[in-house]
Amino acid sequence: MADNAHMPLGRADLVTSLERGIKPKERWRIGSEHEKFVFDRKSHAPIPYEGERGIGAILERLQHFAGRRNMKART
Repeated sequence: MADNAHMPLGRADLVTSLERGIKPKERWRIGSEHEKFVFDRKSHAPIPYEGERGIGAILERLQHFAGRRNMKART
């Protein structure tokens, strides 16, 4: 079996990949995404994800205000 891991993608590969994500019009929904920048008030350093004052803890505390939680995979 040939190793295709380093083969460049062609137009057909890209089109096929995008077509897999197409939803029928009746399943369309309106959504929004908001970027928020959180930093420490004293040091102005970025807040880490982990820890009791981290982003994860903030999201946990805010969860009861939101309808549902939608987390993207962390990379």
